[in-house]
Amino acid sequence: MNYSNEKQPRSVGVFLEVGRAAMRKVVSGVMAFAHQRGNWNVFLPESRSSSSLESMLVGRWDGVIVGFDDPNGPDLLRLSVPLVGVGGGYGWFRPDMSIPYVGTDNTAVAKLAASHLLERGFVHFAYCGYSPTPVNGCSKRREEAFQEAIVAAGYSCAIHNVPDTASDTWERLCGELAQWLTGLPRPLGLMTCNDSRALQILEACRMAGLRVPEDIAVVGVDNEEAVCPFTDPPLTSVDQGAQQTGYEAALLLDQWMDGEPVAPGKRLVSPVGIVARGSTEILAVGDDDVAGALRYIREHACERIGLDDVSRAISSTNATLRRRFKAVLGRTVHEEIQRVRIERAKQLLVSTDRTFREIARLSGFCSVQHMSTRIRQATGQTPREYRQRYATPKSQPEVGCSTP
Repeated sequence: MNYSNEKQPRSVGVFLEVGRAAMRKVVSGVMAFAHQRGNWNVFLPESRSSSSLESMLVGRWDGVIVGFDDPNGPDLLRLSVPLVGVGGGYGWFRPDMSIPYVGTDNTAVAKLAASHLLERGFVHFAYCGYSPTPVNGCSKRREEAFQEAIVAAGYSCAIHNVPDTASDTWERLCGELAQWLTGLPRPLGLMTCNDSRALQILEACRMAGLRVPEDIAVVGVDNEEAVCPFTDPPLTSVDQGAQQTGYEAALLLDQWMDGEPVAPGKRLVSPVGIVARGSTEILAVGDDDVAGALRYIREHACERIGLDDVSRAISSTNATLRRRFKAVLGRTVHEEIQRVRIERAKQLLVSTDRTFREIARLSGFCSVQHMSTRIRQATGQTPREYRQRYATPKSQPEVGCSTP
């Protein structure tokens, strides 16, 4: 989307808790929009101190973007300028507020994590979040949605919530988590409310002598690129679409400042997807042949393989593999191949600027039409619609076939 720079400059205040990974991505989305718009002057306080809040309150703004998970956020409602709220837990948002709010679809985030662990064959599950406070509602919503998805699949889910590290020491907190983890059945598929909690789980596993992912597979939320690839093992995480949240909030604010009608109420941004890394790089499947088939599919689905190739790779017959695969996982080999291809295509759509023809080829589809049909069946959207909704404002090319 291209904008003219001829409009009058706009002074925009952004009051967000940038110490949190998700909020830094929201800021990135806001700044990406501001860069494209060309006439925004953005003020971003260095901290959330009382002086920063006062600066926001006395500033002469054309509009502001406020974090609704921030305990000081409600004070900014006193401003008589266009105001858009953002956040993950909905914080102090109320339906009767006459302002727009852009937030995370926590139900969709949790369902992605649950599906990821279920697809790897786990039958024991747990969730670890935060003790409830007025401004961390995302943890409770993700907990409820994750548990609901696991129960719907026929399993149970252990729940454990503890305070954040501001309320306790790192060592004591990780020690408590280690004690909890040692009492759970294994192998275990575990979701945390965010990447920060996942780091504590990884440390707790180390303290307790539990292997990740062999004993406990861990999924976080936020996909913080500065952290997740470098943990031991690298952390699988859900990209909740925080950058898109910031971009959409900025777009709404811009429309409002230009005098366009902007409806109040909550708008939820769907997650971009799950970024699989070493912390879930395991198949909790008791059947060695099925586990081998899954591994082969994940590594080669983009190479236009079929049932014959998978059977040959694990030295099995088509009939035997077809029967055992369906019995263990409840889906066919062909369905699993298609699932991996669809996830790869979705990843390329949102993370690169490649053409649909290139994406179809790199994802293992025989044509753009075939890819479009499969993506529409899986998401209800065409590839173009999916890219427009979830792509980050600026993308970088990417090659290869990674595990979804």
